[in-house]
Amino acid sequence: MPLCEYFLATDAELSSLAESGSPGDGLARGQIPAGTMTRVDAKGFDVLPIEALGKRLGVGRATADGKPDIHSDDFEWFVQRLTPGMVAALASQSDEACAEHARALTEAGVTDWDPSDLRGLLSELSAMARRAEPEGRGLFMWIST
Repeated sequence: MPLCEYFLATDAELSSLAESGSPGDGLARGQIPAGTMTRVDAKGFDVLPIEALGKRLGVGRATADGKPDIHSDDFEWFVQRLTPGMVAALASQSDEACAEHARALTEAGVTDWDPSDLRGLLSELSAMARRAEPEGRGLFMWIST
């Protein structure tokens, strides 16, 4: 199960991430000022589950097409930007809708997360998505294989 984190970042913070390799490492090394980047650990909720959620939310793609925004030389880790449509769809979700999506994704076998834990993750992603535009940040997914 790949490591996965979702985070909000400006272009400058994303550049710092390219130097550190992970959102947590950049924060720990002081390359990204503490308190500026919001992130949530989501081990295993990677490309397939987020694309399945995007399909449920009616967006064409959850992640941007093409080469990842940043990546290691060997693609051991990479960062994908969530599409504007996905961010807008996430931002519009209520806690009740997050619970329904969590139940549906679990029942469909898309993820092995516990539905209540997944509801919490989806609620956090929804809250992050609501902050993205006002803060001038993108919503990104970091994966380490």
